Amino acid sequence: MKKIILISFCFVFLLSLATACNEISYSFTQGEPVNIKLPCVDSNNDVCPDTISCQITSTHLLSGLDVVKNQSMDYNYNYVNYTFNSSQMDLVGNYQATVNCRGDSNSFSTFCYRVTQTGEIPTSSEGMIYLVLIVISCATLALVLFIGFGIDGSNYKSDVMGVLEGVNWRKYYKFGLWFIAYALAVWVSFLCYSTAESFLTSNPIITFFEMIFYILLSLGVPFAIGFTWMFFASLVKDVADQKLFDRGLSPR
Repeated sequence: MKKIILISFCFVFLLSLATACNEISYSFTQGEPVNIKLPCVDSNNDVCPDTISCQITSTHLLSGLDVVKNQSMDYNYNYVNYTFNSSQMDLVGNYQATVNCRGDSNSFSTFCYRVTQTGEIPTSSEGMIYLVLIVISCATLALVLFIGFGIDGSNYKSDVMGVLEGVNWRKYYKFGLWFIAYALAVWVSFLCYSTAESFLTSNPIITFFEMIFYILLSLGVPFAIGFTWMFFASLVKDVADQKLFDRGLSPR
């Protein structure tokens, strides 16, 4: 749904110098068209004449990419406007927009805006929540892996001949821990991707975490199928071997 954003500043028809943006004034949602309206009056607060000609340039600050360059703005009596399409709002990050107007005199104005996944600029408290969740999730994943690697899941064998002497059922704890570890890895990658998308303005970093998350997510079904097959194949064999041990026999 197209947003109508009213940016309240006036064009004063005097030659001015370019000024750098020191703060983010507006926030828009990634991939959504935005119609920017700029009220236009002269130094006497009179409405701009229809002979005014305005162009807008918008630059993604991190990459230096001009998503819009010297595009004409439409005149609508007391304001000029320009509609950014969805592709022009696709890159997450900070932008600086410059508007040049020419008529009886010239005007040059700038403002900054940010494109985020949600259209909101996250607060520092939200950042702390994400950070705590990531730290706790990573610590839990590390603990699960540590315990999993510490479990010896091999069946019991004699020291001399290497003959199978018993079933080590602890291997199924190990199976369970590997399953939990994979689920935690998906969760951690999702947290990192969401945090990067909300707080970072570097698209390569965001893309990296996004790629890791979707790779792990897409491998989830094959992993679950293969894992389940290995689990039940091992379980069927161990149950059969245990029945032989219970009868005083040794598996072949």
